[in-house]
Amino acid sequence: MNILMIFADMLGAEYINLGNSNQPLCSIDILMKELGGTLFYNCFTPAPDTPRSSACMWTGLYPKKNGCDNRLKYPGEYLKPSFNFWNAIEEAGYVVNAYVKASMNRIGLLPSPYGTYVHYDSYNESISHFLINDKSFSFVYLPDLHLMMDVNGYNQKMFIRGTEVVTSCISDLFSILNIDRFDYVIIFSDHGFRIEKKEHLIENDRIRTLMFIHKRGDTGIKIDYNMRSNLDICPTIMDIINRRDFPPVDGKSLFGEGHKSILIEDHEDFSVKLGQTIEHWAVIDQNGKHWLECSGKWEHEKPNVVFDEKYWESIISENMSDYAKNHELYTTLHKYDEYKDDNNVFSNGEMIKVRFSRRPISQRVLRIKDGLLHYLKS
Repeated sequence: MNILMIFADMLGAEYINLGNSNQPLCSIDILMKELGGTLFYNCFTPAPDTPRSSACMWTGLYPKKNGCDNRLKYPGEYLKPSFNFWNAIEEAGYVVNAYVKASMNRIGLLPSPYGTYVHYDSYNESISHFLINDKSFSFVYLPDLHLMMDVNGYNQKMFIRGTEVVTSCISDLFSILNIDRFDYVIIFSDHGFRIEKKEHLIENDRIRTLMFIHKRGDTGIKIDYNMRSNLDICPTIMDIINRRDFPPVDGKSLFGEGHKSILIEDHEDFSVKLGQTIEHWAVIDQNGKHWLECSGKWEHEKPNVVFDEKYWESIISENMSDYAKNHELYTTLHKYDEYKDDNNVFSNGEMIKVRFSRRPISQRVLRIKDGLLHYLKS
């Protein structure tokens, strides 16, 4: 059994024609049609950034359970469970080949110690060194779309150019290693990206991911419309290598039935910085998206749906990162706002005379100059 996994960073399904008929046909659409296989149309990541989504894929577990519950926590350093599909592959006697850019390998994309399997030659030379025998697992990480858009801007033109680079890399791979040498080829992404501002942070542009499987002999494109997740990669690999004795996971094999619902979490914004916590959560089910905020307030994509908010709040609190903590802190913050509103009266009951116009602190910049405190409009 020979397995090939191609990780195309940030290649969101919302931006390709096979995943969204409103989009023009791009090079990756054409490649998948030529390869033949199954596109999993409704595939969602529980955590739309590379470190958290990768950990979900390697373990089949939500971030709170796998240890990578922050966008700075990469699997190489922070993955908690001893079980992941990389371990299972090695235990089953597979030869492991991997190509990851050195910088990403240092950050810790792969769980320890599998970064040591990475080839550091040029891309084509590294691929040519892959050992493909009767029992091999090969992994290729392609950050090129992400790099293209980081450098040149997030727009449709750069997406097209970036996917052309990714497609070219995959074509080069198959010119070196004939696709017929592999029993399974899995092409997938970890998250999407945002071009236009949207009301919610958790939307299809960021959470719908590419998930495509070519099985040897496949021709033409088959579309699977079941609800799927990046969590499903781990149990799918277990299915392929016929491993049944693994711990319970949140994912389901892509060869079986889909999910009835998927939980999603995210930070306040996209930036990579210290101090971020998870502040947005969502449930996706047959009735669309249901968004939950720290306040405990829900919003629903479709009006008048049957949705047990209390039940799902408890599920998110139990299974997802930071909700219980941040909901409690939000309650304290709300009390603090009430305390500030009551601060126009002295302890003896006299009113405080306001001698200047009060503005929110966010509208003032405090600056010390020549020993004096000045208030300047921002």
